[in-house]
Amino acid sequence: MKDPNQWLKDAQAALDGVGDLLEKAGPTNTVRGTFNAAAIQGLQASGAADRMAKATEDTAKHTKTLVQRANTVGLTFTGP
Repeated sequence: MKDPNQWLKDAQAALDGVGDLLEKAGPTNTVRGTFNAAAIQGLQASGAADRMAKATEDTAKHTKTLVQRANTVGLTFTGP
């Protein structure tokens, strides 16, 4: 009867010493980057964009409140 773990033993034998080879080869690629502090200004939103984003968030917040009230107590709309 063949050992049921033979495939594992075969794999270990095949991979034996691979770690040493990788260590000897060493890294072949290096990563270098730069940081430009002036470029970060381009990521900031302008005044108008900030105001629009804030208004959109406020609208969503108030719409959520209206929906919650409509679902719990109901809403009544009256004319002028």
